[in-house]
Amino acid sequence: MCGRGARDPNNRDLTLEERDLILEDDYRLYGSYNIAPTQDVPILVTVGKVEMAKWWLIPSYSAEYKVGQYSMFNKKSEELDKPYWAGLLKNKRCVIPFTGFIEWQKLDKTTKIPYYIYPCEDALFWMAGLYDDWVNKETGEVKRSFTILTMEPNGFIKEIHTRMPVFLDPKAGAVQKWLFPGFSDPKSLITTFPSDRMTKRRIGNDIGKAANNYPSLLDQVDDSPTTLF
Repeated sequence: MCGRGARDPNNRDLTLEERDLILEDDYRLYGSYNIAPTQDVPILVTVGKVEMAKWWLIPSYSAEYKVGQYSMFNKKSEELDKPYWAGLLKNKRCVIPFTGFIEWQKLDKTTKIPYYIYPCEDALFWMAGLYDDWVNKETGEVKRSFTILTMEPNGFIKEIHTRMPVFLDPKAGAVQKWLFPGFSDPKSLITTFPSDRMTKRRIGNDIGKAANNYPSLLDQVDDSPTTLF
């Protein structure tokens, strides 16, 4: 799964392929070290254009624009065949550019370890997502929200968690294809991202509180475990 992300504005420079996807100013803007679901997050719906959207999909058919009882910040990529999801996959794809994300390795019922997972060479992880627009029937105001797609983990992530985000490879042109409205086979882009292109470091326990947001949250610490309760 993916329940926390980061956009470190002091991260490494964009690669040549990534410079075709996002402006340098937009890459350095919107810095946040502890991005959590329900927050407004920079996404791409078209190449090179960053916009803000709520990280928790609120379907257009919802009576109100509010977080519902079901977790909608992630969606399994294996479960996109029902009409609503198939429609989003066809017409409302987006990309979430994070410099990394946080995952917790659960050791037992009371102990878990947080890791910051980030690319080895690329500046960003380009995560595949789906979005929807909710329209206020009284005012006409449009509010956009999104979910991050997940899949079975690669060998690297499997040591930590049972799911991982769907990563789009900028070196293979997958980001452009995912965002191109005329691309007819988006499921073909849902492939396993190579383990040797990502790395991790153990980070501190303060990342667990969503209100915390400062650079040292992502600093490496020792491997002492975290108690859940």
